Amino acid sequence: MTIVTKCRTYGQRRLDALKRITSREDWEKLWPRARFPYAFTWGDCWKAVAEFGVKDFTAELGFYLDILGMKVNAVWDNHAMIKTPEDDYTFTIYSAKRTSPELNLQFMLGNISEASKALKRRGVTVVQDLKAEWGAENTMRAFKMKSPSGVVITLWGFVAVKKKKSVLKKAGKKPTKRRR
Repeated sequence: MTIVTKCRTYGQRRLDALKRITSREDWEKLWPRARFPYAFTWGDCWKAVAEFGVKDFTAELGFYLDILGMKVNAVWDNHAMIKTPEDDYTFTIYSAKRTSPELNLQFMLGNISEASKALKRRGVTVVQDLKAEWGAENTMRAFKMKSPSGVVITLWGFVAVKKKKSVLKKAGKKPTKRRR
């Protein structure tokens, strides 16, 4: 059996379990345990890096460092390892003939409202303004922008949601009591 066949079998087992899971209890009982234990320990310099090519390396370098305020961990030739100021997330960009249209970076923020306003003032290309993805009553919001090479970057975060006033209160009327 090839590794692809094995992995497809493992993945299908998980997708099949999802069809039966409807609660946290189900998740605990039905979600398959990993076939093998986690086999890695992290190194000292950085933990993990996603690497992707961009068509305008110079503009991307300026975007991530100067517009988004990230730090550089290493730079060489037409490569740069970029990281967040707290060293929580690292990725590498390199000069390429084109940027993959499927690439999308995502970050979870604690200050989504303030960050989206600040980035708009800095002139980022907004793909989607701050929006409730799953209805206005849900506190999760997303803001989408594009890097100079077209990488879509989605910022996620929670906001306080104001309760809607009832129609009667808005009209200044008192609700009538129902009789049983």
